[in-house]
Amino acid sequence: MAAPISKKVYIFGHSFVKRLKDFIRHDPSLRYDLGVTGSPMIQYSGFSSATVDHLRNNLDYILYFNPDIVVLVVGTNDIYNPNQSPLSVASAIRDLVDTLLFVHGIPQVIVMQTLHRHASTCQTRYPVDIDIHRHSSTTGLTK
Repeated sequence: MAAPISKKVYIFGHSFVKRLKDFIRHDPSLRYDLGVTGSPMIQYSGFSSATVDHLRNNLDYILYFNPDIVVLVVGTNDIYNPNQSPLSVASAIRDLVDTLLFVHGIPQVIVMQTLHRHASTCQTRYPVDIDIHRHSSTTGLTK
């Protein structure tokens, strides 16, 4: 008999989520539950070039699944739009989180770090290997 599902987790965001799911799918040593204890059910939805607004317009995916936890991978595409300021992107993300928490009653929402796609113009606390992201966005994740 399978272990009962302890939590339902929805990982929702831009193309990095899709690539993560594909990466797990093509490596038999990896697991869709990410090795989390307690037999969670984890759903992945990643949309190419997704912005905060695009994700907001696709909340039905989350609501149908009715998760205990939503993990948002969001903001990377927005932050590189020259018409968006970091403050406006952060505000849009906060509004999305508030909608999930207070309008739709999702118990917990986690927002992942917005990653760089270009070399940073200032010192960052957690530098990102830009070449990996450029490579993975054109050819898919490789091991």
